[in-house]
Amino acid sequence: MYILQSILAACLLALCTAEPPVNNQYLPPTSNGYNYPSPNVPFPSPPAPQTPGPFRPPPPPAPRPPAPPAPRPTYGVPTGPPAPPRPTYGPPQTPQGSNNNIETAHLNQPHVPGMPYDFNYAVKDDYYGTDYSHNAVSDGDQVKGEYRVQLPDGRLQIVSYVADWATGFHADVRYEGQASYPEANKGGYPAAGAPAAAYGPPPSQGY
Repeated sequence: MYILQSILAACLLALCTAEPPVNNQYLPPTSNGYNYPSPNVPFPSPPAPQTPGPFRPPPPPAPRPPAPPAPRPTYGVPTGPPAPPRPTYGPPQTPQGSNNNIETAHLNQPHVPGMPYDFNYAVKDDYYGTDYSHNAVSDGDQVKGEYRVQLPDGRLQIVSYVADWATGFHADVRYEGQASYPEANKGGYPAAGAPAAAYGPPPSQGY
């Protein structure tokens, strides 16, 4: 019994000498850490709610303006076919101081002699009856030449010519031989009573 009382007394003494209990209650801080000054302009107060009034229908639409009158036609029935346009052309007008003769107009231009040349060729084909030749000689100012052609009628056509820058081209045409023509074709319809030609399928070729 005595031992039990001693243990109980020791426990009470220990409780009295122990640390005081901790206060777990959190308190707000004395300062929030911000030192911003308050604004000089006060915040606007929200508008007061409006009391709904009686319902009013929307106003009627404005009337449309009247349509403009339709334009009157300005055309009419044609009185007749249109007249053909009058010609505006006329005879050509020759400028003053120009040469009226076109063939001799080049005489007013300075003459530049050409390059002298001399050539000749001939073609003769008895199978097809082709026979022609040509030869010419030029000293740069004047050309002299001749060409021959065997015509289908049997004649030989010979053309001798002279050409120069001042007077142009001059030709002399002559023919040799006598023209001959084949006999006329004695065709036509068969005489009366002649046997008519018999037409039929071709003979078989064995295909």
